[in-house]
Amino acid sequence: MVNHTISTQQQRLLKAALLSPELALSYWQTWQHQQRICLSGDDDAQQVLRLISRIDRDSQRLLPLIYRNLLGASDAFIPHLRGLYRGTWLKNQKHLLKAQTLITSLQSAGIDVIMLKGIPLSMQYYGDMGVRMTSDIDLLVPTDCADKALQVLQNPVYGLQATAYETKHRRILHAMHLFDPNGVDVDLHWNLMYHHAYPGADIPFWADKQPITLPNGTVSYTLSPTHQVFHNLVHGFHWGQSPAIRWIPDTCVICLNKTAVDWPALIDLSEQYNMRIPVQQGLQLLMAEFGLIVPDAVRDRLNTLSVSAAEQTYIALLSRSSSNALSKSIRYVRKNELAYRLFRRGKSGLSLSQYLWDHLQFRIDWKKRDLPF
Repeated sequence: MVNHTISTQQQRLLKAALLSPELALSYWQTWQHQQRICLSGDDDAQQVLRLISRIDRDSQRLLPLIYRNLLGASDAFIPHLRGLYRGTWLKNQKHLLKAQTLITSLQSAGIDVIMLKGIPLSMQYYGDMGVRMTSDIDLLVPTDCADKALQVLQNPVYGLQATAYETKHRRILHAMHLFDPNGVDVDLHWNLMYHHAYPGADIPFWADKQPITLPNGTVSYTLSPTHQVFHNLVHGFHWGQSPAIRWIPDTCVICLNKTAVDWPALIDLSEQYNMRIPVQQGLQLLMAEFGLIVPDAVRDRLNTLSVSAAEQTYIALLSRSSSNALSKSIRYVRKNELAYRLFRRGKSGLSLSQYLWDHLQFRIDWKKRDLPF
């Protein structure tokens, strides 16, 4: 049961982005050959633009990282990626400036903030604001500060506004999107994971938070390296829809840079949160395809993880599809019943019937959502 869906072409681009330049170049040139691109004249720039526009979004996101990795290689395509790299750098700087302002305001209101995903990864691990595209600003606040944080961020001075759809269904959510008039998306999280949206779920992550100093001198927090890898593996899993493949470089850049990852603690987290399959499959993919090395004892433990029947059934239901409305409804109820047993029972304060009812209303209202996606 493999739930990571990565095409052959995406694998080539990932290896062009992550392997040593000597090895990466062959994957990059094979990818170019498969795309039938030949740069040799005045039309080169237009060829590159046409190619970038027709490949999938996940593949586009890898190009700035490939640019940096192969900048010194003898390849006619690479110089044409400079504009994409610079555009990524500029957009990320704008997001960083916005994040600084919002974090300062939240801290002034007595709310601690853990920065998630793109910006802290770029600052701490990639070491370059131009190689990792970010589409939003992700901030995590303590669960009991969510109401106050929403009030702070929706101060008219910031132009941020939550959607009516997510506001209505907030009880079952772990985060909400707030958009400004320019389309900037601020994801305010009060729990790290969708499946574990309840008070106390994030105690380990707050206990081991790491300080990060922003360019204006503000000190905020990020996840520890171990917790960042765990979050990448969980967030990058195929939870019923194709995930963004950027979880792979996001994890490799932490692990392959010899950052201190507590591997036994990572496996412990997978058991504590019933996330054995996402962690197991994610690490096995990274070991098989991208040179990730873990201690033998950890590999052995990973390969012998005891996965419950409920977890296996839940994961299997995610990948099933049906054109029959009744079958879809039955699967939806069964899936959420298992999710409650695995992730929420005895923790969220919701009974099973409340949980199922809330998710049914969430599904019914989905077609009327005022989200831009």
